[in-house]
Amino acid sequence: MNEQEQLEEKVEETLATVLAEYYIRIPWQRVTTSNAHKYFVNNVRACAFKKNIKEFLTEFGEKIGTGFVRINATEILSFLNENNELVMDLLRKEYPYISNYALDIVDEIKEEKTLA
Repeated sequence: MNEQEQLEEKVEETLATVLAEYYIRIPWQRVTTSNAHKYFVNNVRACAFKKNIKEFLTEFGEKIGTGFVRINATEILSFLNENNELVMDLLRKEYPYISNYALDIVDEIKEEKTLA
């Protein structure tokens, strides 16, 4: 695996983790949808055409009703911002993949909490 592929993999994992944090905080009691997966994916797609990750997260948080979600490490957002072109390409062109990756992370988090 070359350096570019490693960077892309790290960006995918980091972005999916951030999206998972947002998903976990969606106030589902206020959401009127019968399909949570479709709701999440459609909102990722709807916000994907912002010019950078900061604007995407602001709009995305507003659309899904979470507002701003505090990410524990500033380095995470800095890393995504440094790789903005790759991040925004993922969100625009591969939104089903990155959304499903985020949902897999959500499932892992839920399993860990159940086992703990």
